[in-house]
Amino acid sequence: RSTAEWISLLEKAGIPAGPIFTVEEVLEHEQTKAREMVVAMEHPKAGRIRLTGIPIKLSDTPGKIKTPPPVAGQHTEEILRNVLGYSKEKIEELRKSGAI
Repeated sequence: RSTAEWISLLEKAGIPAGPIFTVEEVLEHEQTKAREMVVAMEHPKAGRIRLTGIPIKLSDTPGKIKTPPPVAGQHTEEILRNVLGYSKEKIEELRKSGAI
């Protein structure tokens, strides 16, 4: 069955439902475009990318995407040290073992 058929069946049964879009579908969706939510920026690995911006529009304090999405592992050490409390030695041990 198509997405539209499933949504119709679920809604008739009283179950809230909606489609799950791909990234490209989100970027091309009429609502995303109408709200001017598509942002383009440079990514260190992927080059020029498009992504969705801030969904909430506040007139006095508008939000802005300032950095691209992180690359895999970019914040690993920071999280291990600052969030989980791992020592530098423990992190180095994990690195040497290939765990990170």
